Amino acid sequence: MGIKIRPATVHDVPAVARLVLAALADESPWRAFVPRKAQARADLVEYAEAALRSLVRPAANPGHVGVCLLVLELSGADVGCRDGGPLVVAAVAWDAPAPDALVRPSRMSGVEDDTTHLFATTTANSASYDESADADAPGSVAGLVQAMSKGRAQRFLGHDPCLYLRLLATRPDYQRRGYGKVLAAKAVEFARQQHLSVCLQSAARGYILFSGLGFSDLGPVTLPADAKSGEDLMLKAMMLSQERVQRRGSWMESLFRYVSR
Repeated sequence: MGIKIRPATVHDVPAVARLVLAALADESPWRAFVPRKAQARADLVEYAEAALRSLVRPAANPGHVGVCLLVLELSGADVGCRDGGPLVVAAVAWDAPAPDALVRPSRMSGVEDDTTHLFATTTANSASYDESADADAPGSVAGLVQAMSKGRAQRFLGHDPCLYLRLLATRPDYQRRGYGKVLAAKAVEFARQQHLSVCLQSAARGYILFSGLGFSDLGPVTLPADAKSGEDLMLKAMMLSQERVQRRGSWMESLFRYVSR
């Protein structure tokens, strides 16, 4: 199977931005803020690209581990098109405290993994996501961004140190193949080795995935009501505690076997 997990580069940003917008437009409640033709909306594309660029690890500082954006890339017959790729079909992003000494994560058998060099020892303080990008959110997503920022501050207070999962998205035409699970496992494995909890805010689809991985429900995060229907919308705050992260051990191999079926 031609699967490769690697750090995203600035050259990946346009494709990942469109992947994320397509995934958001395919699921409630995200679609209330991100319309189906979001990829044709210049303001949304520009905003998504700016936010993603702030998560791309600078090539000059590969040991700075506070923020991370990884992509899952397919090639060969797995792409499903004539030219055989490579094609980025999923992405994960997180930010976390950057300890003075980091442990190299284990590799996943059968998956080409170019991420282990990212976790070298560093003395840098925690890199932080550029929150200034949120101030430039287009009107259609500004309420969502503000609600999630508030939800993070309220629901995860007192749960530090914590790896915060900012993004987990798969192209709609490549969903239900286990790629999201593989990238989620990458984040949890990193958290396990660095003795961190994992926190996130999720919609219904992700709630099922993360509940199955042992995450606890910390309660709702209220979003602005749907502008068209008036329906109340919410996400769920979820956490995998340090203790549970450690108990899970290294289960990336079994997840890859799941994807390989």
